[in-house]
Amino acid sequence: MLLLHRYFRIFPQLLLFVAAGLCTPSLWAAEGWLEKDSLKVLHIGNSYTNDATALLPLVARASGSDMSRMCLYKLTRPAASFRSWVDMYNDKDRESYTLSKVIGGLEIGIAPGTAEAGDGSLWRRLLTEEKWDLIVIQQRSSYAPYYGQWLGHDTGGYLKELLDLLAACQPQARVGWTLVHSYWSAYADNAEHSSLRRWELIAGSSRRLCEDYGIDFVIPYGTAVQNLRSTSLNNEYDLTRDGQHCALGLCQYTAACCYYEALIAPRSGISVWGNAARYTVKDDASTGYPSWDVTDENAAIGQAAAIWAVKNPYTLTALVPFNVLQQDTVYRTRTDTVFVNATRIDTIRIRETLVDTVYINGGLPLEAPQIVITNEGLIVMSCLQEEAAIYYTLDGTQPDEHALRYTGPVPVGDAEVIRAVAILRSGFSEIVPSALPSLNSPVSSRYVYEMNGVRQLSAPKGAYIEVKTLSNGRRIVSKRLK
Repeated sequence: MLLLHRYFRIFPQLLLFVAAGLCTPSLWAAEGWLEKDSLKVLHIGNSYTNDATALLPLVARASGSDMSRMCLYKLTRPAASFRSWVDMYNDKDRESYTLSKVIGGLEIGIAPGTAEAGDGSLWRRLLTEEKWDLIVIQQRSSYAPYYGQWLGHDTGGYLKELLDLLAACQPQARVGWTLVHSYWSAYADNAEHSSLRRWELIAGSSRRLCEDYGIDFVIPYGTAVQNLRSTSLNNEYDLTRDGQHCALGLCQYTAACCYYEALIAPRSGISVWGNAARYTVKDDASTGYPSWDVTDENAAIGQAAAIWAVKNPYTLTALVPFNVLQQDTVYRTRTDTVFVNATRIDTIRIRETLVDTVYINGGLPLEAPQIVITNEGLIVMSCLQEEAAIYYTLDGTQPDEHALRYTGPVPVGDAEVIRAVAILRSGFSEIVPSALPSLNSPVSSRYVYEMNGVRQLSAPKGAYIEVKTLSNGRRIVSKRLK
């Protein structure tokens, strides 16, 4: 928490907000076992593992976290799949592989180094001579979106065989999962022709894996990268350096922040939020792909993308850019990351999964509009900030200040999707959140809904509004019975 001081020495009320919000342990994918006295972690993966951990030592050191009683080692093999590790254990793999230490004060009894192709002895020693608390696995990027292939016995399969091997050799260890990032949309091997669609498949496959096999620890750095891609910092290559791997600089930094937030923050109690690590890209020019240095102006965006990925591993949190005119006051909020550029503040809004809440003017919340359907079939909207103007649409389109302005109750008519936004103009800012009714908001008895394909004018007792997030990020209101 002391690390956040330099960001909040002028606005101490923000420190309270962050301490109560983004930095609470409730947002971390943490279990008590992560906080045990000593923690030994082995990550088996490939070049994507290197993407996720390249800047992790930098981030971890800057956090001030005590890592003396833990260690993270990685065992990487180019293009490794589940099958690679099963074959390697049996001396049948055709690639060399490397053991290296990433962070931590604990040491193991096996020296880092590289093993030749066809020699599985190093891998076997790691499984038989050491006792790991956590073994993190991941799938090769070309197979990552396709859960069905993981269950087979071809090159994209062998999931069960790998899990059985780990259980037999390391019965005390938990198995963790890495949700990797997706290819550049225009990359030749991207069958989906969309980085977003490919990430959706990766996230869906990851969720199924964790549900089917009871895996409760996830490093969703791919979601963090996709969150970052939702901002104006994305580029024509979707923040990759070759169509596949993370661009050097901010993209790898965001991945490392996610790794830190998932693994180290629960132990130390120090979030990556406000982390002082910065990084200047020195050798990215050789790739021919653009990159971003990690600076005071953009580091918080990567941190936010990472934190919300850990909170919502399988759902995107859009960090939507919009402009705010500045008059006299320069301020910083850590949920609306503010950057000063002459007379303009470019702000990043953190959007919650279901209902948006945006923080303004020193961390005071601008609440999402409340929507109630009365027994008379009228739509009634309100906002805790009475001075805020409410704009709405009834056709599912995104409302803004050019939409219908709410001045009083509106007949529900044939409306099936209601979207509302509260706009508050203060002395120096304009904050625009987007909102829908909260999950499980009660619905009155005359809300229009469908049952068995037939439109009804009255809903049975126990009907609720439900907010759903579609794969393309659009959210709809539907009805369900309790």
